[in-house]
Amino acid sequence: FPSHDSSGDTTNIPLLQHIASFNQSTIISLGNSNKFEIDQLVSFYNKSNLTLLHCIPKYPTKLDEISFSMIPYISEYKTRFGWSSHLLMPDALTASVSALSLGCTVFEYHIKLNNEIDTPDSFALLPQDIHNISDTLHILDKQLNTLPSIDYKAILWNRRNPKDWLRPLDESVCKR
Repeated sequence: FPSHDSSGDTTNIPLLQHIASFNQSTIISLGNSNKFEIDQLVSFYNKSNLTLLHCIPKYPTKLDEISFSMIPYISEYKTRFGWSSHLLMPDALTASVSALSLGCTVFEYHIKLNNEIDTPDSFALLPQDIHNISDTLHILDKQLNTLPSIDYKAILWNRRNPKDWLRPLDESVCKR
């Protein structure tokens, strides 16, 4: 079972070393960590067991505050990396799609079962929100990693005039 450290623990060296000693999968939210802090915490872990999450520790975060310029920097650590969202819908979906396009493979959200539940996480998403985000990310991930299926014969038939093999300016000239 993977452990998860909040962004406030990125400088808690004894805790990080203790967790790393188990050599288990660990997810760490980076929050406002600087390069020195990230370098230090990464040094305690086997990189194959470590996932770094970009997040902004502001609740809720606004779309214009997510600082996704950090994601390419985090990817340089050669660990799994992702995005920890504190955004409300629909911004959570928008940011998730952007994070996916930047290479994020792990996504973390706060969730509440319904709107009647009083929670300190005012930005927590409903199960349907998570379902919608997940469905969208699965579709887009497939599209980011799949070459288009092209029927070249159909393309040639639609583009060529059998009389002179040039595409006519007027489609009505082309007899099929």
